[in-house]
Amino acid sequence: MEEELRRTVATRIARVLPTTARVLISPRAGVAVGVLAAAAAVTLGLPATAGAAPSTPSTDTVASVTAKLTQLSQQNEVLSEKLNAAVANVSQQQAALSAAQEQASAAEQQYERSREQLTSALTQQYEGGDNFSHAGALLTSPSGQAFVDKLSTLNMLTAHRNDILRQVNAAKAAANAATKKANDLLTQANAQRDDINKQKSTLEADTKTYQNELAQLNAQQRNAYVHRDDPTPNDVSAAIAVHAGSAGAQAAIDYALKQVGKSYRFATSGPNSFDCSGLTAAAYAQAGISLPHNAAAQFGYGQHVDVSQLQPGDLIFLYHPISHVEIYIGNGLAVSAADEAEGVVVVNIFRDMKSYTGATRLV
Repeated sequence: MEEELRRTVATRIARVLPTTARVLISPRAGVAVGVLAAAAAVTLGLPATAGAAPSTPSTDTVASVTAKLTQLSQQNEVLSEKLNAAVANVSQQQAALSAAQEQASAAEQQYERSREQLTSALTQQYEGGDNFSHAGALLTSPSGQAFVDKLSTLNMLTAHRNDILRQVNAAKAAANAATKKANDLLTQANAQRDDINKQKSTLEADTKTYQNELAQLNAQQRNAYVHRDDPTPNDVSAAIAVHAGSAGAQAAIDYALKQVGKSYRFATSGPNSFDCSGLTAAAYAQAGISLPHNAAAQFGYGQHVDVSQLQPGDLIFLYHPISHVEIYIGNGLAVSAADEAEGVVVVNIFRDMKSYTGATRLV
């Protein structure tokens, strides 16, 4: 299984790497080398050789572009997770609206049926029915006491029907109120989603500007940026060799590793691209565990564990509020989808410990 994973991931990376970079990858070499370079070459459209760069920007410019890209990457991920939550909220409100509309329709139908029954009964009672009218009771009663008894029964029936009518009217009013509330909530949720989409469009435009700046760096500068904090091939091989404590966690890890080299795209959960919570949700679906497509919501699943107790398969959460999740594979490494420039990659978890929020164990 380990050898198969190495071959699968290495082959996936090789498909997207330029020819000059493929010599860095072999089925036994691990999965880390070239992952970020591949993503940069494909996603950012970066030149593959030093000769393609028209100039050599200053160190200050490189640092500035790098800082901007890092900041935009985190902002994009925060918005992506907010968008996921907003989409889920819209879905919930649509379900609430549907239920409220069904309730209102049922109440309306019951109201109409009751009104027809009451109309018929009252017509019979007051317009000639011997048994269900005051006059009929008087004429058919053999004695004064019998008349009083019949009259009392008629009054009780009338009161009961009026009580039913009041209950139906109250149900109808409640259903109408529920429908209005659901419509209001749905409007708010749609407005929230539309606002996030507008912000996302703005950030995407800014990101494209900074990606164009990055493309002006020479090969050495790009390489330094793209491969910052890469785990070594030996580190990755050692992580793959570590087995999870349960079959479910191992199935999630195996799936996540097979996605390495695929692209990052917000609000997606495969099969060709992922965002962070989309990747972890798809991975644990392989273990029969359904997770919401939202990092903050996933933090509420499973058992919380300390960072010192991390085991392969645990989910690691970053930032305050939570806006990123990745799956731990062992040896201090995790599979992560966090950045359009990187795609799905293997990362060293210690590079982001300053942003660490917590971890959970699902199986």
